[in-house]
Amino acid sequence: QLPTSSVDPFIEGIRRLQSKHLLGAPVENYTVQGDFGSGFTDFKLISGVLNKYDVSNPFLKEIYKIETDGQSSVYNESNIANGIFNYDSRYKSQIQFSSYDGSNGRILQQNKTNNIPESYIWGYQQQYPIAKVQNAKYTDIAYSSFESQDNGNWDFSTSNIIGYYSFSGRKCYHANVGTDFVKTHLDLEPLRTYKLSFWSKGALPVVTKIGPGGVSSNLSLQTPEKTIGEWRYDELVFSGAVSVKVLPEFIDELRLYPKNSFMTTYTFDPLIGMTGELDAAGKQTFYNYDAFNRLSF
Repeated sequence: QLPTSSVDPFIEGIRRLQSKHLLGAPVENYTVQGDFGSGFTDFKLISGVLNKYDVSNPFLKEIYKIETDGQSSVYNESNIANGIFNYDSRYKSQIQFSSYDGSNGRILQQNKTNNIPESYIWGYQQQYPIAKVQNAKYTDIAYSSFESQDNGNWDFSTSNIIGYYSFSGRKCYHANVGTDFVKTHLDLEPLRTYKLSFWSKGALPVVTKIGPGGVSSNLSLQTPEKTIGEWRYDELVFSGAVSVKVLPEFIDELRLYPKNSFMTTYTFDPLIGMTGELDAAGKQTFYNYDAFNRLSF
């Protein structure tokens, strides 16, 4: 029975689960090994896991694990006393889940405790992770390969997505030159240095950064990093921006992330499987399937 009022985050997380009727969500699991014929007295603690849930949404907030050598015969089960959630002092935080999509529970950002964050962008109607970024917050990243209607933290007109001329996957973005730009959906940090990369063809894209106070300036495109057929690959590094927009003719694999981060992106054929992967170094891998939707080589 939970206390009627508490400021303990463990207790309030459990209360949120109960309010959503999620009574089967595990709070504590532990494993012991021994001879219990004479009662729970002769055992060795093998492992223990403790889950903390978010106080606002019924999602996992943090995972704790016990550090044990498998020889301890002492274990203190968690309990609630005087409005406080008590647990074994050997539990140490292992993983923290910093951000979720509140509409569907998809993880947006997580990290191993005292380690760098790892963030995700979801696509295909939020079914599949289309980007994974190491060492970046979710609010600092954006990505689209224009395979679905999801914006990937960009703002653009989905009516300009076309099913031909793509560089990766099956689709790309085709703008009316001079009018249909792609712009970041989230506010950027002006003091942070970002990398913007993309594949484009046709008229050279115009890239504009918008700084604090709305002051804008164009970023200069130099010799492309690489070319494949009619497609060129560009990378731009900039800071001092709260937003950035790109005005292309044809564009694909549009990425934005902090300079010291690493982004890997994915394309899928829904209900079949992954069709492509583009890693942080720009190495592209394609996956093909036979008539029975089995991965083929």
